[in-house]
Amino acid sequence: GMAARARATQERPDWADPVALLAQQMAFAQPEQALQQARTALRLNPYSWSEWHMLGMIDYRLGREDESWLALEQGLRVSRGFAAHFQAANLALLLDRRPVFWQQLKQAMATAASPLNDQIAYALNFAIAQSHGDASRVAALLPDELPPDQEKPRREQIPQQRRGAKAPRAGVRGS
Repeated sequence: GMAARARATQERPDWADPVALLAQQMAFAQPEQALQQARTALRLNPYSWSEWHMLGMIDYRLGREDESWLALEQGLRVSRGFAAHFQAANLALLLDRRPVFWQQLKQAMATAASPLNDQIAYALNFAIAQSHGDASRVAALLPDELPPDQEKPRREQIPQQRRGAKAPRAGVRGS
């Protein structure tokens, strides 16, 4: 619990992880104390995207909107992956920064591992919900070109049916 994490931060004041976990646990009940813990965790490890995100969320909880955005921007300097951009899109939406929301969501989709993975589906569903029926907003998020491994197969890669051979009937396996 919180007492064990507090002890761990005292036993290892040079280690960012227990400090960050304590800050996460305190974020809603004791945001002022959580803010101090988050800053300490970042002093110990300024290269952790998740800790910059946590600081931004605590700042947001405290009504410090500009500081919350600055923390997430700093996190984007550390990590340019899907989660960093997706969370920046979420915060931009909370801060009513619609152009930034769409920009960050497009970046999130561009950095997702594969066009067919769950991250893309989640981001698209989120975009559709925020588009208010404007399909062009969602379409603008889609990449102009598919990555090389996702391109359509070339004609010579498609197995050709022999001339005169009958196509197999549905449900019947060929010999």
